Amino acid sequence: CLVGSEMCIRDSRQGGTPMKYTIPCLFGLEALVADELRRLDLKNVRAENGRVHCDGGPADIPRLNINLRCGARVLMELGSFPTPDFEALFQGVLALPWEDYIPRDGEFPVKGYSISSQLHSVPACQAIVKKAVAARLGEKYGLNTLPETGALYQIQFSIMKDTATLMLDTSGAGLHKRG
Repeated sequence: CLVGSEMCIRDSRQGGTPMKYTIPCLFGLEALVADELRRLDLKNVRAENGRVHCDGGPADIPRLNINLRCGARVLMELGSFPTPDFEALFQGVLALPWEDYIPRDGEFPVKGYSISSQLHSVPACQAIVKKAVAARLGEKYGLNTLPETGALYQIQFSIMKDTATLMLDTSGAGLHKRG
């Protein structure tokens, strides 16, 4: 179990598959964030508009959160899948192993955005993601209602061109708010 900010991550992946991270940043700072990631020896660093992606292991979560100077936060990518409709969004979110990251009493608010997608109603997408995560966790923990009284596990989604990416925020408060 690895503790990074307020979250405990149980790494149950087989064969040491690398985790994917997304670091959002201000437009124009992508190259600086990518350089920081390369200096931290992260693999497969690739920049795009307003964010930088890389691969790493669970031990990289605290290293990233402590050492990044130009990134806004560190998001762990849990999955990406096509979302032509709300049912595909629900089933895709339901299939992800949320119980590996969110404990029985974890609070999991959802926020996100949709760009150039058939699913353009962000509040509807938030509700569907929340419902699917609650259904998965309820099934795995044997609960009808989840207490959500524990630590905060912020879920973020992005839906771009009918492809959803689900992420878990590992930073808590934004990295720019550090002292």
